[in-house]
Amino acid sequence: VNIEYVVISATGKSNDMTFAIELRVNGEKVSEGTGKSKREAEQMAAKQALLLMWISLLNIKYLIR
Repeated sequence: VNIEYVVISATGKSNDMTFAIELRVNGEKVSEGTGKSKREAEQMAAKQALLLMWISLLNIKYLIR
């Protein structure tokens, strides 16, 4: 499994940047996050990915009932 964070944009003045980062698994976009630093944007992308996985699991459990 290959997990990577890719900067897709960096906007704003040098002292007030906003970063947008994609979280990719095996080259496929899983989620996106934004933040005032690359680290914050990566963390937001990871949180979104976890939320999407959790929602998927809930849907599977609901369908199994």
